[in-house]
Amino acid sequence: MIIRLFKTNQVTGLVFLLIFQVLIYLNAFLHRLILIDRPIHSALFEQIPWLPITYPWLSALISFIFVLLQALWFNYFIYSVNILGRLTYLPAFFYILIATVFPENLYLSPGLLANFFLLAGMMGLWQIAHAKQLPRPVFFTAIAFSLASLIYSPVLILLPWFFLALFTFARSQFRIVLVGLIGWFLPYFYTSIAYLFFTDISVFFHDFFIAPFGLPDYRLNLGIIEYMICVWLFGLFIASFYHYLHTTHFYKVVQKRSLRIWGMMLLLLVISAAFYNYLQLSHILLLSFPLATFFSTYFLHIKKYWVADLLTIFIISCLFVLQFSYF
Repeated sequence: MIIRLFKTNQVTGLVFLLIFQVLIYLNAFLHRLILIDRPIHSALFEQIPWLPITYPWLSALISFIFVLLQALWFNYFIYSVNILGRLTYLPAFFYILIATVFPENLYLSPGLLANFFLLAGMMGLWQIAHAKQLPRPVFFTAIAFSLASLIYSPVLILLPWFFLALFTFARSQFRIVLVGLIGWFLPYFYTSIAYLFFTDISVFFHDFFIAPFGLPDYRLNLGIIEYMICVWLFGLFIASFYHYLHTTHFYKVVQKRSLRIWGMMLLLLVISAAFYNYLQLSHILLLSFPLATFFSTYFLHIKKYWVADLLTIFIISCLFVLQFSYF
């Protein structure tokens, strides 16, 4: 009977979907499930006082809207790929039914926010399975799963399954797997650069890699951020040589697409650095290196790859000089 209600028409199905979700949230409030304080497994939001503690009604309202949007997005995806035939809101009904089984989805939480990127990653995997040119969908799908794991740490358990899917869909092409690795690494890389504004790199290493997994508490006083940038730029340099040896768009996808997405964010960070007196010159320089590589991608339009390569070599050399310089 319930399934028939959701298969009648668009308006009736949406009305019953809203009524069903309202009843679930009212039941959660009656049993005070939303007011229970639970641990937050998130690298980004570990220190943020979440709304369930201070404003539970507002948190539940935001959660209600987010779950509904995710259900409608999932419903659109199922309908667009024609997995279950022509349905109305039946996939959305099952999404809400399953999502609200977990109390963490009944209030604003990192897991609920990560679900948006998991849905985007799921759609990306479907595109990978049917795409003729794989680098671009693989790259953006890896970014989606990486952002989900950055927001909600337990999503990292999907990392081996993601690359298993890549080996299945991409016919074990090393180039595709490398694009996926770079896409997964990018959000962590640029988040670490942004994190440099607010704390020291040893605190970043502890908060992002030690505390979420319960590892022994120790601090490293190394310039990890510099080495991460060096490895990333060196990878771009190697990728450019790969472009010379193969008639593919691998270098263009990896360098141009990735750095164009995050380049504007880094530009804002560098501009904002001018308003903070406590920042050292080395901080601003470190932020300018990815920007320099980002601007070098515009040489791709006139096919002067050697200019971007020379600039990359210059940046890598400056990084090694920074290791022994005092500001």
